[in-house]
Amino acid sequence: MISKKRFEEIILSEKPLADRIDEVWPELCTMGEVISQMKDYDQCNPYHCYDLRMHTVYTVDSVEREGLDEEDWRLIKIAAFFHDIGKPAAMTARRDEDGNIIKKSFGGHPQISRDLAEPILRELGYHRDLEILRFYISAHDMFMHFVKEDKVPAGSRLAINRHNVQRQAQRYIERHKPTAIGYRDFYKLTFLCAADGMAHAEHVVTAAGTDSRAEIVERMHMIRAIFKELMEEDQSIAIINPDINFRELGGYPMKDGRRIIHGIFYRSGAPADLSDSELRTVEQLGIRTVLDLRSDEERNRKPDPVLDQAVNLPVSAFVDKYGKELDFSPAGIAKATGNNSGSLSAFLQYMYGSLVFDSRAYQVMFDKLLDEQVPILLHCTAGKDRTGVGSMLILLALGADYRVLRKDYMMTNAYRRNAIERFLQKHRDEIAARPELETELNAYEGVNEEAVDIILNTILDRYGSVDEYLEQEFGLDDMAIQKLQEMYLE
Repeated sequence: MISKKRFEEIILSEKPLADRIDEVWPELCTMGEVISQMKDYDQCNPYHCYDLRMHTVYTVDSVEREGLDEEDWRLIKIAAFFHDIGKPAAMTARRDEDGNIIKKSFGGHPQISRDLAEPILRELGYHRDLEILRFYISAHDMFMHFVKEDKVPAGSRLAINRHNVQRQAQRYIERHKPTAIGYRDFYKLTFLCAADGMAHAEHVVTAAGTDSRAEIVERMHMIRAIFKELMEEDQSIAIINPDINFRELGGYPMKDGRRIIHGIFYRSGAPADLSDSELRTVEQLGIRTVLDLRSDEERNRKPDPVLDQAVNLPVSAFVDKYGKELDFSPAGIAKATGNNSGSLSAFLQYMYGSLVFDSRAYQVMFDKLLDEQVPILLHCTAGKDRTGVGSMLILLALGADYRVLRKDYMMTNAYRRNAIERFLQKHRDEIAARPELETELNAYEGVNEEAVDIILNTILDRYGSVDEYLEQEFGLDDMAIQKLQEMYLE
């Protein structure tokens, strides 16, 4: 299979892909049959004057650069290559009396494209970028049927206006909770939508009327302008630098169909990293309890800012068997594992296997939840390990399934994608010599998926069930669990 490096050399080259496609096509086809079948695939649709391969190629070549930073431009180009690979699988046909296809339709193809692209993207190595790439691919048609207001009856949900565009975005966000997707991502999505429009027929005549490539692109620019306004006016926690990993559990679905009430449970990295404007946003959340899970040494380096009306509770979540605080420094790793080399893998096994038992910090957390001392902000240094475990325990108590637990935990990699990339760049020579090192190093600024299994398996090995664990470790019997769920679910 083609390497990630070579794939990006092909896709991101300054030379148009259309001028090189026959030359590089055999390499691209090593990604699988879903790629090779695009060549000569007639879309037989008035909007499409090219076969599927050339439509894809022109979409890749049409991604605008102005308005995107280099990293976002790279990801949009990658998503553009995969955005329509699900069309053959999704195709339904209208035929004439002789059985000849006169029109093809591709309902649901964005989601099928996403599902077909995911294993390819994983094999190429796009683990940290997977959520955003899945979003771009699966949502690239989301606004394609929106039209100017003067083209539809008053009140139409397809009219391009702020209300309709915002509602469509919010529906996606709520339906896909947990997710890191926000208005900024929808803004960037419009660059893929416009590029897709550029690869349509110049003029289109359908039963519904006439349309054109230029009009499609103009509509996408109108929608982009709306998202730009929404971003600039947004006063929610979505404006906070994603490296800080500040987010909430509100809206997450539970196994019984209920969802967590918004504005109750917040999780983050060190609040000291917030800018003044970000801190003002956090102060507006009405937080009553701040649970600081760091060690004293970490707190001394970055003391928490004071939040009005909030009680700050410093309780370390990571202690050794004698109750002494540990931290995430190389010395702390060595002390925890008894390994002077500071092996990260040994440290992760130790940490994830010990955080969930005999924990005063998480006991305090549940006590505050039962006393309704909320909204609560749970944080450590990066908001990923100690905070991730605390959030996982809240989700378990409220009745989330393992899919939600896993997705919330792994969302750290979506929020801290830039921090992870900066860290890995510092170690690029080591990774080049030992590619398997990348997964281990990822855990310094992000998280690794094995952690979720370690935590859950450790709990089940000792107690046999989550219910027994919650009762024995935190006193959460059936009545207490019911109380939590009645207070915090809707």
